[in-house]
Amino acid sequence: ILFDLGRDTNLCKGQILTLDASLRGAQTYEWSTGSRDSTITVRQSGVYSALLKRSNCTATDTIKVRFLEPPTVALGSDTTLCYYKKLVLTVSAENGRYQWQDGSYLPKYPVLKTGFYSVTAINQCGVANGLIYVNFKDCHALYAPNIFSPNGDVTNDVFFIYSENIKKINTFSIYNRWGGNVFTRVNALPNNPLFGWNGEQNGKPLPADVYTWYAEIEFTDGETLIKKGDVMLIR
Repeated sequence: ILFDLGRDTNLCKGQILTLDASLRGAQTYEWSTGSRDSTITVRQSGVYSALLKRSNCTATDTIKVRFLEPPTVALGSDTTLCYYKKLVLTVSAENGRYQWQDGSYLPKYPVLKTGFYSVTAINQCGVANGLIYVNFKDCHALYAPNIFSPNGDVTNDVFFIYSENIKKINTFSIYNRWGGNVFTRVNALPNNPLFGWNGEQNGKPLPADVYTWYAEIEFTDGETLIKKGDVMLIR
């Protein structure tokens, strides 16, 4: 005897499927669920089988049923990352397909530059869309003037470091052209002239010249780096 439960099938979550093993003359039905009816109602993913008996004959068939979730897209909120950070956007669509803004079709998309990123995820249970803006920035950017004039006119009188990326300046030192240290400040803060150099050494004005600065800087991203440069003192 022969009977057929049908091909393996995919349905959407929330749907139901009735499996029918009815066969004329069948005396007993035994389902993998334990049911002994000729039909069962399926609401969960799984492999279902039925065994039929008629006289001295038996027959069995099996079907695999999957209940799929609708696709989901959760790219997150717009974000800003440091240049050296990595971001991989991920979407999910069971038994589905994907399309990103550039036509690529994989579920994971590596973000390499500033811009808008969008994706559409599709399966038989629905469609989902997502959009995110990712901005990359230099998390170690800072500004140190290359010239200052400590002449008491309250304009550019102090040499100090500007940056929104700095948590703390562990050491800030100035050296003359012969390598002599003329100024050092520890645990300094950026954007604050109170932690800068006023062009003096031990209370005495130093001559106009080019000086070298070194700074051990702790950035807000957790990195600690050595930065250096030159500054011209004019009077």
